[in-house]
Amino acid sequence: MLSLMRVSITLLALLIFFTIVPMDFGTYYVWFVFLVPLGLYMSLISLSQVLERHKNTNTNLLLHIQIALFYLLTVVLIIFTGGVESSYKVILLLPVLFYSLEFGSRWGFGLTGMALKDELTGLFNLRFFNYKLKRLIEKANGEYKVGLILIELDKYSKFKESWGFCAGSIILKNISKSLLSVTGKNDFAVHYEGGKFVVITRAGSFAQVIGKAEKLRKKLHLDLGRGMEDDWKLPSAVGVSIFPDHAESCSGLLQKADDALQRAIIIGGSRAQVYYSVFDRISGKMDREFLNYVKAMMASIRERDRFIYGHSERVLIYSQLICRRLRLPPKKAMIIEYAAFLHDIGKVEINREISKKKGPLQHWELEKYKQHPVSGAEMLLQVKQMRRIIPFIMHHHERYDGSGYPSGIKGSEIPLGSRIIAVADFFDSITAERAYGRGKTMKEGICSLQQKKTTYLDPMVVDAFVNALSDYEDISHIMEWPKDLSRIVPSGSRPNNYILGGHYADYYSGEIHFLIKAVHCIAAGVANNEKCIYMVDERKEEDMLRQFKKYLFDANQLERVSFPDSLLKMKKDKANIEFETKKVIKTWLDNAEKEHFDSIRLIIDHTFLNLRQEELSSWEKMLTRCIKNLDVVIVCYYDFEAMHYQADIINVVHDRPLVIPTDIVKEMENAR
Repeated sequence: MLSLMRVSITLLALLIFFTIVPMDFGTYYVWFVFLVPLGLYMSLISLSQVLERHKNTNTNLLLHIQIALFYLLTVVLIIFTGGVESSYKVILLLPVLFYSLEFGSRWGFGLTGMALKDELTGLFNLRFFNYKLKRLIEKANGEYKVGLILIELDKYSKFKESWGFCAGSIILKNISKSLLSVTGKNDFAVHYEGGKFVVITRAGSFAQVIGKAEKLRKKLHLDLGRGMEDDWKLPSAVGVSIFPDHAESCSGLLQKADDALQRAIIIGGSRAQVYYSVFDRISGKMDREFLNYVKAMMASIRERDRFIYGHSERVLIYSQLICRRLRLPPKKAMIIEYAAFLHDIGKVEINREISKKKGPLQHWELEKYKQHPVSGAEMLLQVKQMRRIIPFIMHHHERYDGSGYPSGIKGSEIPLGSRIIAVADFFDSITAERAYGRGKTMKEGICSLQQKKTTYLDPMVVDAFVNALSDYEDISHIMEWPKDLSRIVPSGSRPNNYILGGHYADYYSGEIHFLIKAVHCIAAGVANNEKCIYMVDERKEEDMLRQFKKYLFDANQLERVSFPDSLLKMKKDKANIEFETKKVIKTWLDNAEKEHFDSIRLIIDHTFLNLRQEELSSWEKMLTRCIKNLDVVIVCYYDFEAMHYQADIINVVHDRPLVIPTDIVKEMENAR
């Protein structure tokens, strides 16, 4: 704008000289007309440089001087060209235009910024958050992911009540500074409400969003802990959801981030929790219609009472622990887990005042409350696919000694699923944190379980649950569930477990040793309803199939496969090779699902691949990336007699199997 003003003033000065000064000056006229405006132009530049050296000078001073000078020259021009009759009066509009362009835009943007930003923190407000998130989702078109990072300060309300509004405001301002120091050009931070903040980030991959969330968490943990007493440190829980992986709408994305945030708060401490659906945790798969019905029913519970929803989820998790400890078949465990998730569905029929009452219930209120198992069963009776879980829900409040309700049955008359849910329900009811008080610790909860054995609860189920709890130091560790741990499958020859999406190594010495290990590994996959595919040479394949004649299995469950030679060389166009390799694996997986297998187990003998050590290392690293989050397990067998291996192939490329507890190993041996 300053340069434009200088040029305009110079041209205006020229116009004045051409208009006012007589044309009979001769040679001197030319010098006077051109040199004086040029001198004026140079003077303005010099003045600009002088003012720039003085930092305390108002940055708008030079602009005001130039506009005033332009206005003065315009007045002079008008006076000498007829005054009111002058045709140059229109030039008076130019100073107004300059002022509007320069200061009007500044003040306009300033006012807009004030309208879009939170006055206290200086971050964007909720109105702009909704607009920006919607725009990012609309423009994504698969080109990038949108991460929603929801942050909440634990104990912020208590801190503000104890230390006052001013102290709370200072905390919020400091958090805002911390967030702004970490966010980049593809992020923007929002003060959502109270002690809640939101950061929206645009990233190229899932991992980048997670990395950003973890970076924010560490920064807040460091800044909030500085100079604070231990009792008043404010840990920040972080919930993360990602478009389009978790939701495809603004409201859905925010809901998923809030779900993840609540899990992070339940687990406790300063941590970032990525959203996962509780349905990912349930053993086995149900058809889409069944799942949609369950989701709709649980959504109604969530809207009515968030505590009951969280309670249902925790009861599901505890029931799952018991089912695994009792070594129930996956299909039966799945039915019990769904029943555990829906066990309190009948409470939607109960008046909220009764369900949320803190003190003891009156007789009529208690009788109404005792009807919720029956109400839940009647609701589910309308759906044919739900009938398998109705008995478990109907009787989950029965007592082992017969003092429960609604039927008063006892002992083994109570369905096993109901006895499992009863133990899980009782444990969560005494350990869960409520608005009016903290729950018991895990040790205290175990003591309470032991006291209720043989009276309220099944001793066998209690013992199994207590045994399962012994693997955890705290209840929060049970809730702190990585998604992959629900996808455990037996490894085969050793008392270990594999995780779907994992890449494992094993070793053999000679063909006999390979045959023993490979057959055991494939047999475990057959027993687990996995499609077992293998890459071995024809001679080893004959020996394997000969051994398998003693096993009962579907002929389609075993298949010899291979990768095209073009996908075994990692020299050029690695990204395309990885893409094509993943495409091949997904094709195998799709075919396995069409044949009603749960997952794939791929057995690879390295000698079949005919790769050098360096090529093998690069190829296996790529293979690990390809199967991540897929229902695939890969086991690579190495012959130590054939070649020497570097430690990075063994220790870095491959995962380690999960070790099954000793007591379970003994149970397996006794069963055999």
